[in-house]
Amino acid sequence: MKNVMRALIRNKNSLGVQSVPVPELSVDNDVLIRVMVSGLCRTDVYVAEGLIQIEKQHLILGHEFSGIIEEIGPNVSKFKCGDRVAVMPVFPLGDTIKPVVEGSINTMLGIDHDGSFSEYIAVPSSFVYKIPDNMSFKQGAYLEPVAAALAPLNANIRPDQAGLIYGENRIARLTERVLKAKGYTNIEVYDDSEYGSRPLANNHYDFIIETFATTETVNRLVKAIKPNGTIILKSRQHQPVEVNINTLVMKDITMQAVNYGDF
Repeated sequence: MKNVMRALIRNKNSLGVQSVPVPELSVDNDVLIRVMVSGLCRTDVYVAEGLIQIEKQHLILGHEFSGIIEEIGPNVSKFKCGDRVAVMPVFPLGDTIKPVVEGSINTMLGIDHDGSFSEYIAVPSSFVYKIPDNMSFKQGAYLEPVAAALAPLNANIRPDQAGLIYGENRIARLTERVLKAKGYTNIEVYDDSEYGSRPLANNHYDFIIETFATTETVNRLVKAIKPNGTIILKSRQHQPVEVNINTLVMKDITMQAVNYGDF
């Protein structure tokens, strides 16, 4: 195996493909994966544009991917070289990595830790999952956004309730497909661009899943949710969002943040 690889790296003031050393297994439970497919996420774009601040001086972007195990640490027993795998990109914070969000207990590939826009990546084996031979590497890389779309199922919602998915984007449509597969038939996807011609009805929805949050859009959702309803926060935004606390209190609204479902 070669010692140098190509990777897409974000420096403090620049972005570009560079030649860097292939990562070594610094922990006995790590595995080295040769990346076969890595998808592009909105979070990657935010990092690339400098909208999400990074602590590492040189950061490899990317977090949704699949590949082939090339090397295993001495304490790894459930994998072998040649296994086809996908990776859950969020795992508990280590002592040597500072989270991008102060107070966070997790670290994320492509934000806190070098990611998958590279030829090779080293990750903890406990967050690696085998994929079947009849699953393509492209499908394997898509397991990460599917897990993200499963996250609203962790919230306090039911299939018989009226729901809204706010935003017209990949995660919104994927969440719609996941919920409908789970028996949620009374849901709709709302494109923010429709607001001028089709404003949201006030006090109409039992739950709303936001997939793109700004101060303006979140306060629209606060008006559209029924009293005692639940607003599910799904997107990772690069700027603060202000919410009308008075309306939340008066309507007994629950706001619940979710990250990932089962991988």
